Order: sequence, then C-alpha cells, then structure tokens
Amino acid sequence: MFDLENINKYISYELLLEECTIYNHDEHVLNKYYQGEIYLIHPTYNIMHSNDLDLISKYAPIDRYNQYIEARENPKIVHYIGEFKPWHYPQYNPCAHYYWNTIRGTELYDLAIQSQIENIQKNYSRKVFIDDIINY
Repeated sequence: MFDLENINKYISYELLLEECTIYNHDEHVLNKYYQGEIYLIHPTYNIMHSNDLDLISKYAPIDRYNQYIEARENPKIVHYIGEFKPWHYPQYNPCAHYYWNTIRGTELYDLAIQSQIENIQKNYSRKVFIDDIINY
C-alpha cells in the first residue's frame, strides 16, 4: 500500500518508473527509496504461492514465519510471483484454485481457458501432458 500524497517526498514517480527494469524489480527500487519508511502488514494481504517453506523458515523471523503459515490457510490477496502463473501452469501453483475460482463465470475465464489451450499446444508433448495428468 502507498501513501500516494507523499510518494514524491522520497522519489519522483518518473524516476521510480525509470529505475524499474527487468533487472531492477519494483520491490528493489521501493526498498532503496523507502527504507525505514514502511509498515509491514500481515502477510495474509500478500500471500505468495511459494512452495519453498524451507527458505522462508530459514530467513524470516519466527513471528513472520508463523504469520505466513497462518496466512496461507486464509489469504486475502495472493501474489503470483515467478514463472508458474496459475493461468499457464495451474498444476504447479498451490494457490491456482483461488485464481480459477475467482474468474469462473466471468469474461476472463474464457481468455484463461484459451491461454491454457495455447500453452498446452506450445509447451507440452502428448507424453508430458498425459504424465502430468496422471501424476497430479
């Protein structure tokens, strides 16, 4: 969340966008300019679909780790980071069901299904696709 009235106090919007590149992600730029000026909200408002609980338990303080575990059970906002987006690879994304349940019955659903069809045709051999279905 941002205090939009005070965002220019630390960096101009134009410079913020200029510094955000494929190699310098938005989180890095925000951390650089807003260090010490943040308030950490409960992770239920930014749950990430990572399966790597070992990394989280290793680097997060125990209270944040416990909040994260709690938040995974009942997320408010899911942040689909990484390459395995639920609209392309639902079988590899443990939070994909939130995405699919949310868009079901909307115009977005048809687009997502079409994306799935194109992804399967482009990236899967018949054997890999059948193996994925069998092993899911």
